[in-house]
Amino acid sequence: VPIRFKRERNNQRDQIPYKIFPYNCGSNSGLYECLKEINSVIPDNSQYTLKCDINIYWRLVNYFYTPSKQEITNTFVPFLGVWHIFKISVIKVFQFFCNSFLADCCFAININTVFSTPSLPFALTIFLYIFPIIPRLKQHINSLLTRCSNIYFDHLYNLYTLLDNWIPSIIDFGIAISSSNFELFIERLPQILLILIECKCHSYTSVIFIFLSQINYWFKFHKEYYKHIRDHFDAFIEEKNEIYISKYSGWYSVS
Repeated sequence: VPIRFKRERNNQRDQIPYKIFPYNCGSNSGLYECLKEINSVIPDNSQYTLKCDINIYWRLVNYFYTPSKQEITNTFVPFLGVWHIFKISVIKVFQFFCNSFLADCCFAININTVFSTPSLPFALTIFLYIFPIIPRLKQHINSLLTRCSNIYFDHLYNLYTLLDNWIPSIIDFGIAISSSNFELFIERLPQILLILIECKCHSYTSVIFIFLSQINYWFKFHKEYYKHIRDHFDAFIEEKNEIYISKYSGWYSVS
């Protein structure tokens, strides 16, 4: 769904869907037809930024190395939607520490059912519940590390890493997205990448690594485009666009 901007108000731009295409972008043929439709309304000799999820981003990167797709790849710059990165990092970290710590936290506050693949609101709520007491937990773990046996050292060290780095980094990343803070987003994105590498999320880390390299390339060689992304960061956050699309669906009937 291409988005066009109507006007600026309170530093947030109203985004209006231009058109909903009758193609399934989950398939390569459907994605290709969507790109052709978008290209048909783009002025000649110009480029547009295409915000997409991880799956589509990966396929678009492959398009750049496919000779038959060159006619469309010269017109767009793919941009990985950042909300999905936040969602997957929250869920994967919860899964990684579920058996060793987080499940016990849930049981301690009378949550008797903990799923191996939690929802984003559930996992994030647990992180936010733990966050205010992290300094006390770290102090307690430090005291244990000085006198524990080797059999527990790795477990305590991993738990300290969760509290000292992983949860604060994820929360900061979520704050950066919700407040459209591009500087904080750039600062935390490498940490999120390292966290997902530790969680062995190979399919996600490959895509995020390419995306991070792409941003660094813009910073070094395309300052104007980097500034454009920084100044209009709110336009590249999925859940904000979903709010606009839901409003759009309320304005017009299905027919």
